Amino acid sequence: MEAYKFETMVLENGVLEIPEISRYKNRMIEIIIMLNPVTEKVEKKKSIDDFFEKWSGRFAEVEIDDIRYNALMEKHR
Repeated sequence: MEAYKFETMVLENGVLEIPEISRYKNRMIEIIIMLNPVTEKVEKKKSIDDFFEKWSGRFAEVEIDDIRYNALMEKHR
C-alpha cells in the first residue's frame, strides 16, 4: 500500500483541496484526517508597574495620612 502525506486546510465552505489528485482517478482511496493542535495565544503576565499605570488614577482621592489607609498598608506588608 502506498501512502502520501499532504498538508492542506479545510476551506470556509468545507472543501478539502488535495494536490495532484487526478492521477489517482478510478482508484479506491482511504482518507485519514489528523487535526493539528490549535495553538492558543498566551498572554504575557502583567508586571506590577503595568498594574499601577492602569489603576493609579482610580484611587487618587485616597488620603495617605488616613488612619484606615495606614492600618491597611501596615497589615498587608
